[in-house]
Amino acid sequence: MSFKIVLLGPDVDESWPQKIRQAVPGAAASTFRDPREALLEIEDADAAYGTLPPELLARAKKLRWICAARAGLGGDWFYDALVKSDVVVTNMRGSYNEHFSAHAVAFLPAFARRFDHYLPQKQWQKGPGMIDLPSQTVLIVGVGGAGAEVAKLCAALGMKVLGADPRVTGAPPGVAELFTPDRLAERPLTPGAEISGDAFRDIPSPENGFEFAPCITKELFHT
Repeated sequence: MSFKIVLLGPDVDESWPQKIRQAVPGAAASTFRDPREALLEIEDADAAYGTLPPELLARAKKLRWICAARAGLGGDWFYDALVKSDVVVTNMRGSYNEHFSAHAVAFLPAFARRFDHYLPQKQWQKGPGMIDLPSQTVLIVGVGGAGAEVAKLCAALGMKVLGADPRVTGAPPGVAELFTPDRLAERPLTPGAEISGDAFRDIPSPENGFEFAPCITKELFHT
């Protein structure tokens, strides 16, 4: 059975079609850095990678699957015609968990030791005091994938980790307390969470609890 996929966007690699053909015998794959160049190829394609503009979706007669090129998909990504179609959309959730978490948590000791103040100095001058991370509490909004990895690393630094998530029912490793976003409006978190991080993906869904995000968004460190 043949399978045809078009790879769209500036991030596609010219080596991908050959790798896809090796992994899926009989598959047909082609790359297009400019989606407008795929107007003919999309007509009988089974799948697409990247962002599919409305004009391409309108020409797609066999399309069943779109693999988005990133994890977080903004509201503009889901236009009406795509939402109402039968096309399945998947994202890259989970692919970057380790990279994202390592990058995010790397900033914690850097800012805790006030690197932002001391590194630019040519001559040492006393600045703001250091922050003892093991004595801090961190609130992570969204602990399903990358957020869970962040929680694990924060706990390894000795921090108390609070997690808020609308779907996760069991506390991931390192999370001392887990609750749903609707509880953010019920409890005063300002005295209890000195550091906050948002690992939510901006998929347009009311159950994600984004209406509560302004309640807990705070500066990473107060100087």
